[in-house]
Amino acid sequence: MLRRKKTKVAALLLSLAMLILLFTDISPYEVGLYTNPSPPEVRELNMPCQHPSTAYLPNTAYSVNPAAKQTNHPPFGRAGGGYCRLTYSFFHANALHLILNIWCFLSCVFLADVSFGKLLAAYIIACTAPVFSPVPTIGFSGVCFALLGFIQWQSRSKLSYNISVLSCIALPLLLLPHSVNSLLHAYCYAVAIIIGLLSQLSQPSHNSHSPY
Repeated sequence: MLRRKKTKVAALLLSLAMLILLFTDISPYEVGLYTNPSPPEVRELNMPCQHPSTAYLPNTAYSVNPAAKQTNHPPFGRAGGGYCRLTYSFFHANALHLILNIWCFLSCVFLADVSFGKLLAAYIIACTAPVFSPVPTIGFSGVCFALLGFIQWQSRSKLSYNISVLSCIALPLLLLPHSVNSLLHAYCYAVAIIIGLLSQLSQPSHNSHSPY
């Protein structure tokens, strides 16, 4: 019980930290996950030409001025590697993006009683996500979908639960293909389900359920 309370306190503090980071003047190209920091059109203008994405609602308006030969995105997000894998989850494109992710995150922690171990595992899964797009991906939704993958094994109605979550992955892919990184969501959800399955097989007597 005490560990669960500590996990909930940690989740609240993490949410507060992400809220503070929302007001920092940091480019998604500095902390985001993306494949190529210098696409041809950027190399030509030496300026970023696309909005951040992710589980990412684009909100950062970059003024692309051909006359300006300065860039505001350094090359250390290259191939989505380096420390960007560790940082991209904590930054968000705008307030709505942050609110949606915090709502999902806190719902997982408080309603499904997610443990700190699963929270840490979800973060690690999000950090190992393959890089799918040249547009920087930022946001905590990868962690959220990994948590949803773990919770799936606690659900009483797995069919309806999976339909609901898969709809949340598929609809943005169809309606907002350039604004939401649905492939990252699918990866995190699938990996968490596989890890959860292995955990279930190693603990056959574990039959706890969430209210979902």
